[in-house]
Amino acid sequence: GGKTSVKDVASGSGETIDQPDWFEIVRKTREIHLEDAHRSRESGGIMAVEFSAPIVGPQGEFQGAVVAQVPLENLRAILEREGALRYGEDAYDWLLLDRQGVVISEKEQTEGTGFNLLKMALPSVVRAAVDRSQSGYVEELHQRRQVPVVTGYARTRGYERFPGFDWTLLVRLDRDRVYAPI
Repeated sequence: GGKTSVKDVASGSGETIDQPDWFEIVRKTREIHLEDAHRSRESGGIMAVEFSAPIVGPQGEFQGAVVAQVPLENLRAILEREGALRYGEDAYDWLLLDRQGVVISEKEQTEGTGFNLLKMALPSVVRAAVDRSQSGYVEELHQRRQVPVVTGYARTRGYERFPGFDWTLLVRLDRDRVYAPI
């Protein structure tokens, strides 16, 4: 993102320092701001999500901002644990996409993270993009393994007043396993 110049009066130096866009957004809105997932230079190039929140004084005056980076590895651990408990280690596959359809994390971590599944016209991604408020599933062919799968899709939700990440989660199960009870 771009930068905003701010006068550094707190240190008494009077120098102009550059502040990132999130600082200005948090200052103006006084709300939590979430940056898109990106490779973080500060964290050694890993994919991370950056949260920033305002620090507000007793009369509601803006006093500053706090920022934190959450590595997507933390989210991967949750998805892995939940999926393994429900389906067994090898029975499922998942992908996490940003609002443009770009893969930001996946179970089978490959060097190819960052490719756009919407541009590849993957049926589940196209269906999820058409109506972002609905969840559902699609039968399709797994791109890498070339086996029939059932892919469920849903948009991530926020927490309380926080709007959330605007991501799409795809969970794929082998079609044979899904239909086994039938």
